[in-house]
Amino acid sequence: MIATRTARPRRAWRIALGAGLLGLYLVVMGLVIGVALERTRFDGRRAEVLRRYQAATATLHGRLMEFERGTATPAR
Repeated sequence: MIATRTARPRRAWRIALGAGLLGLYLVVMGLVIGVALERTRFDGRRAEVLRRYQAATATLHGRLMEFERGTATPAR
């Protein structure tokens, strides 16, 4: 290819376009990975809260059953 004056601006434009597209790709991939990590972290927190809720519910149910047994009046 014969180097002309128009070849250099085109090459510079292609390099700039490639750099811009690479930057855009990296930003998008960073956002996707960040969302995935945050979602995983949120699911972990949610699982911990649900586990504590289930334990508290089981404890409360046990105490209510114990209270019910203690206050039940004998049938006449």
